[in-house]
Amino acid sequence: MRRFRTEKDSDYFKVVDDAINAYTWAAIVKLQEKGVVGDVLGPVGQGKEAKLILAKRDDGYVVLKVFYPVPVRFVKSRYSYILGDPRFRGLKISDQLHLVEVWCRKEFGNLSRAYSAGVRVPRPYGFYRNVLVMQFIGVDRNPAPLLAELGLEGIDDVDHVFYEVVKNLEKTYVAAGLVHGDLSPFNILYD
Repeated sequence: MRRFRTEKDSDYFKVVDDAINAYTWAAIVKLQEKGVVGDVLGPVGQGKEAKLILAKRDDGYVVLKVFYPVPVRFVKSRYSYILGDPRFRGLKISDQLHLVEVWCRKEFGNLSRAYSAGVRVPRPYGFYRNVLVMQFIGVDRNPAPLLAELGLEGIDDVDHVFYEVVKNLEKTYVAAGLVHGDLSPFNILYD
């Protein structure tokens, strides 16, 4: 049954600050009510598919990965990552909002599998709608730098970093049964 709103539905889905709209704020509030996340502090980064927002929990900082509404040109490319996954049979690409929620759920599931297998990934805490909550990697309120930001000259022991990346790729595949579809220096935090 549809719940009625006092404002226009289109206003409900207007995007503020690239990623946050009333729909997303409602998801964040729901995560706060469940105790998954506390105070929201502000943005700490963004990528091509999501904005990263720093928040607090009783046990420290977390990051809210807020997935953007899906632009039409990205629907089919994102859909192809889900297409062969039996967990998402029957998904229709015409519902972009549903696709973003499914994408968030898939990322949470994959992150949980990798974390449980001992892969060095942020600890997942939960998700709701288009918001994924995971461990903050960094010091104080400053996120760890991306490998791409450092370059080879910014890394003390390149051989060790290479070994760690390969070791974690092996764990991802062997122990978690996953293959990283977008591994690059832009997706690796250096801590």
